[in-house]
Amino acid sequence: MDNKQFKPESYLYLAENTVKVTYNASNGAAPFDSDSGWWIPGCALTAAAFFDDDRLEEEVKSVILIFNRNEKFKNNIEAAKDFLIYKRVDDILWFDWDPIGIKVFAPREEYQSYVPKIFSLKRMVLTDLKLQGAY
Repeated sequence: MDNKQFKPESYLYLAENTVKVTYNASNGAAPFDSDSGWWIPGCALTAAAFFDDDRLEEEVKSVILIFNRNEKFKNNIEAAKDFLIYKRVDDILWFDWDPIGIKVFAPREEYQSYVPKIFSLKRMVLTDLKLQGAY
């Protein structure tokens, strides 16, 4: 935080508040401000706006809305991680993969039928890595 030349400053505040929340979750001695988590969404939105990347801004807004409106994600980090991975697979298929170049005129759900299988394979790989101690 001492480096005032770093831009965007909101990115540093985002990192600082994330570290505070993470430390507080560890139940360590002398916890940081209990309201640190409330600053994260605003810092993330401000930092995303700085980079002038529409896709990044939409991702940040989506994640904020998802966690704001879904109680089970607030209380179950594994369900939240699974959902975010599922969403990311869907986004990759639409924005990055699009092998036949239809995203300019086709409906958004064009490749969504592939998402469950790819997500399932990804979970299987992550489970194998965890069992091997590599993840």
